[in-house]
Amino acid sequence: MNKQEAKILLEETRNNIDLIDKELIELIDKRTKLAKNVIEAKKSLNMDIFDPSREEKIHEKIRVLTADKNIETNDVIKIIDILMNMNKDKQNEMS
Repeated sequence: MNKQEAKILLEETRNNIDLIDKELIELIDKRTKLAKNVIEAKKSLNMDIFDPSREEKIHEKIRVLTADKNIETNDVIKIIDILMNMNKDKQNEMS
């Protein structure tokens, strides 16, 4: 690969990453907005916001989903934990 091809590849790859980042933000927004439904249901069911068994199920789901991928499972779990904490914060705001 010559320098011109490398520059083009770098630019195209960065543009694709930017598009993926935008999609991730949209998905995070949708996921966070669902916290409203969760808190309403939990209130009706007299449930606590924190549900360790649910979080473990999510972690197990992540382990299965990442098993055949070239990504580090524990890193994905950390990302999902951040998202779950964002949702718990949103639920706490609404309770």
